[in-house]
Amino acid sequence: MQMYFRIQGFPVSMHANSSWKNVADELNAVMGSLVEDSGVASTGFGPDVNIVEHKDKFEIVAELPGVKKEDLTLKMEKGELRLTAERKPWSVAENSRVVRKELRGSGTYVRSFRIPDEVESTEIGAQLSDGILRIELPKKRVAQPMEISVK
Repeated sequence: MQMYFRIQGFPVSMHANSSWKNVADELNAVMGSLVEDSGVASTGFGPDVNIVEHKDKFEIVAELPGVKKEDLTLKMEKGELRLTAERKPWSVAENSRVVRKELRGSGTYVRSFRIPDEVESTEIGAQLSDGILRIELPKKRVAQPMEISVK
């Protein structure tokens, strides 16, 4: 038997044989996604972001179509990387009218990322190309074991 109910306005369903852990997992998924999407501006400008861990670095990739390099800032402070991007509003020439509008919204987007201690913050680099921002966060080099000769 399937049961349906609402918690704080969010629909939740569970099978009668399901455990409460499954309900908690579902709630965490819903509530977690709300927290993670907090960077979306009220105008609807909310770029997608992927974070990838490689052997020697982390990489943050953000889709920022329509954002120019001069309208983008990255700031590292107290273990947090802050990405701020502004997409200017689209305008129509005088004596013209919009017949259909499907272009993405404009506005300012701010997103912060907590940076792990293993990142070498002085070597962080970023590149914007074709509307894709790539931020490379190199990992600190770990001292490799070495043999010391005895004389």
